[in-house]
Amino acid sequence: MQSEKLRVEVVYTVWFTVPYKASANSILELVVLSLAFLSTALLVYLAFRYSIYIKKIIGVIGQKIATRLMGIIVGAIAIQFILGGTAALWTSYTH
Repeated sequence: MQSEKLRVEVVYTVWFTVPYKASANSILELVVLSLAFLSTALLVYLAFRYSIYIKKIIGVIGQKIATRLMGIIVGAIAIQFILGGTAALWTSYTH
């Protein structure tokens, strides 16, 4: 069961690598890009797998801090999307 989950995760990782293939100019860059995606997928898998233990280690206060930090990060990303879209819209109407 666990190897099946890992296999599905690897398939999804390779599938997500395909759109970025155009930015890779050589086989080495494609391998590095694939390794970056695989390592990220592995870290996310491990974080999800051991989340119960992480929750026990950081405690309630740590959970609140992590929640607020994630909220700030998501808010910053949202603001960046809004500013980027507004700037693109503005330049399309002024030119």
